[in-house]
Amino acid sequence: MLNHKEVMEALLAGKVLVDTYNKNLKVRLNNSVLEVLGDNKVWEIWVDDNITLLDWKLEPETININGHKVPKPITDKTQIIGNVYYVVATTQEHLHYAIGTHSTGALDEWIKRGIVHSTKENAIAHAKALLSFTKEGTSHDN
Repeated sequence: MLNHKEVMEALLAGKVLVDTYNKNLKVRLNNSVLEVLGDNKVWEIWVDDNITLLDWKLEPETININGHKVPKPITDKTQIIGNVYYVVATTQEHLHYAIGTHSTGALDEWIKRGIVHSTKENAIAHAKALLSFTKEGTSHDN
């Protein structure tokens, strides 16, 4: 969760904030006006007056792989939280490897390749998006 200062800094930077309890409630600052995103227009007046009463987090950044929105991979070792990180593995049945932070021999290379995630679910979503290039009926002629 973000503190009040971080909420204001994120809004001023143009970031989208997501309420930690109601994931469908998203806001951003648009030309000095607090904009409620999505179908939650009923929240507009209340949020405008009470923004610091809610618990906010930053909307996760995504990348586009073959039309699939995938959580952005880790780009720096300092983004690894906890004792495990997850590597995309399209050749494995479970589509990921769970790696302990104590085994970081190949970590730098995996980060350069953009295949490291902080959660298993993100690594699996990334692998599925990569595999979508080879599914029957998908054409990507240049």
